[in-house]
Amino acid sequence: MIWYRFLHQPSMDQPEWVEAVEGAFTLTETDGTSWTYLPLKSEKEAQAALAGEPVFLKYEPCELDECVDWGLQWVEHAPEFKDNTVQIDLSKYTARPVPLLYLKPGPGFGDFSHPTTRLVLSLMAEKVAGKKVLDIGCGSGILTLAALLLGAEEAIGLDIDPDALVHAEENRTLNQLPQAIFMLSEDYCGPPIEPLVILMNMIRSEQKIAWRALPMLHSVPTTLFTSGVLVSERDIYLSECTERRWKLLQEASEGDWMAFRFEQT
Repeated sequence: MIWYRFLHQPSMDQPEWVEAVEGAFTLTETDGTSWTYLPLKSEKEAQAALAGEPVFLKYEPCELDECVDWGLQWVEHAPEFKDNTVQIDLSKYTARPVPLLYLKPGPGFGDFSHPTTRLVLSLMAEKVAGKKVLDIGCGSGILTLAALLLGAEEAIGLDIDPDALVHAEENRTLNQLPQAIFMLSEDYCGPPIEPLVILMNMIRSEQKIAWRALPMLHSVPTTLFTSGVLVSERDIYLSECTERRWKLLQEASEGDWMAFRFEQT
C-alpha cells in the first residue's frame, strides 16, 4: 500500500466511503487546512479518487511520519496524555491490580480517544485472563497489549498497515511486553490457537472484509468482542452475526457506538 493525502474543499465534508477504507483518517492542521489520508494500491487509484470526488482539490503521495506530527495530533485528542505518552489506567476496568498501559503517538488507530476502544476494553477486561487472544486490526496495539496486562496467556495483533505494525511494536517495547506478537493479516495462517478470544474494533464494513479473509477461524470455538458498529446499524449487524453463527451474549453502547460479546461454537 502507498499512502496518499487529499486536500479538502474548506466547506465540504469528506466522502462517506472514506470511512470504509481501513486505516484512512482525516487531519486538520493549525491553519484550518484539512487532509484525508488514504492507503491505496497505486497512483491510478489516487487519480480515480480525485476525479470522482469534488471535495478533493489535489493529492500527493506521502510518508506518514514526514507528513503528520503525531505528537501534536495525539496531545489534542488522546485522553490521559502525559510525558509524550497516553497513560491508560486499566484498573478502572478490573478488580485486579494492573500496570498502566503506555502508548506513544503514531499512525496506528487506538489512542483511547474513541468510544469503540473503551467499549471493547470494558467488555473484555474480566474475560481474557488465561486465554489466547487474536486482535484483528490491532492498530497501535492498544487492545493486544491491554489483553496481556489483563492476564492473557498469549496475544497476537494483526493489521494490514505496516506502519501501524511498526507503531504497535514500539508500544510493545515501551510496555516491556516482548511476548506480544504483531504481524500482517495476510501472514497469519494459524493453526488456530485455543481457547481463543477474538477482538475486532473496526467499522462494520471492515469487519466483513477481515472476517472473510480469515476462514481458518470460522469453525473455531471462540469468544468474540467486537465494536465499531453504530447504534443505527445494530439490527442489521446482529443479523449478519447470526449468519456467521455468533451467539450474542452481551452488548454495550457509548454515544453513537456499540460493542458486543459473542460466542462461536
